[in-house]
Amino acid sequence: MRHEGHKVSMCADPRRALESAVLYNPDVCVLDIEMPHLTGYDLARSIRAYKLTPQPILIALTAHYRNKTSELLVAQAAGFNHAISKGSDPRELLMLLDKLAGPDDSPTAA
Repeated sequence: MRHEGHKVSMCADPRRALESAVLYNPDVCVLDIEMPHLTGYDLARSIRAYKLTPQPILIALTAHYRNKTSELLVAQAAGFNHAISKGSDPRELLMLLDKLAGPDDSPTAA
């Protein structure tokens, strides 16, 4: 993502990711679903609970797309705007970020 001009901040601990999201209010958060201490769904709900302005776009990243429709509904209920399956072409995420950014503005991602 950095090579494509996006500003990136990474947090391996979801609790730190929440602190970072609240402190920096990124345009986009790409959240893994399975993390230690807190699921990506819980993290998304926690980010949404802070009522950040503007609200960041939340993208779920998961290896567990057994039933894509069901997983997408769970992700949407948790506050995610988009979901991408792990193992998909990394360009899929880059294309989504470019689409979200518009022609002249690259979103920041956490």
